[in-house]
Formats: sequence, C-alpha cells, structure tokens
Amino acid sequence: MNIESFPLDFERDYPIAQEWANNWWKDSDGDSENYLKKDILPTDGAITYIDNTPAVVSFQYFPYNSKVCFMAFLISNPSIRDKSMSAAIDSNLEKSRELFKEKGFLIQTVITHNKAIEKHLTKNGYHDGGNTELLYLQHNSNDQLLAFHTDER
Repeated sequence: MNIESFPLDFERDYPIAQEWANNWWKDSDGDSENYLKKDILPTDGAITYIDNTPAVVSFQYFPYNSKVCFMAFLISNPSIRDKSMSAAIDSNLEKSRELFKEKGFLIQTVITHNKAIEKHLTKNGYHDGGNTELLYLQHNSNDQLLAFHTDER
C-alpha cells in the first residue's frame, strides 16, 4: 500500500471532494446535491492518495491578515472502507500541518463533530497538552463540535 499526500489542485480536486460530500452530507432540506459549494471553499488544502486512488481531501483557509489558519471539510472517499483509510487521514493531517508551517502560520484550527476524525486529530498532536489546546465549541444545532488547534510558536 502506497499513501501519498500533496497540496490541493483546486480545479482538479474540487469535483472529487464535491462527489464525496454529496455522498456523506445533506443540507437542511435533506438535499445532498451540491452540498459542498465551490464559492465557500478556499483553493488551498491537501489531497491524499492510496495506491493512486484519491482517498482524503481537506481545505485550508489562509487569511492574509492573521497568523491563524483554519482547516475545514476533511472528507474521505466513501468507497474506501478498510484500515488504509486511517493511514490516509493521518497523512492528510500531516500534509496540512506542513502547508500551514510553510506559509508562516502559527496556529492551525480544525473544527469537527466526527468522533473518528477527533481521534486522528488527537493522535496527530491536536490535543490538550504541551503546545496545543483543545477547545469545545457549541454548534447552532446543539451538537457539540470540537475545535482543535495546534500552536507552532
């Protein structure tokens, strides 16, 4: 098994992410078509492949006036349901971390309500302790969201 992560090529990778998002999520009307709208996404992020098959994509918001960036929409390929996905998610988080460091950001924030992703974030250094903090936020749907961030100062 060969797992590789790369910076996102937005025009090439967006349709892949949109297809996966349409499989995983529905909007408030129960509609899944076009849930992940192009105009809400940044053009930066990471994509991970397992044996040349797209497996995980994430998007990073890099603001021009702050040293805090935000990773959102970590989306996995719904057709991959084996243990290789765990390694692919870890690889994507590692590439995302590399990207924010390369661009000079000090803090990367990730928000999720997915327990599996929460475990990967904690495993990869996004947790309370050392130079990191774990923040608990409340989502407007009353589902608890976890906001993880890593502080690289």
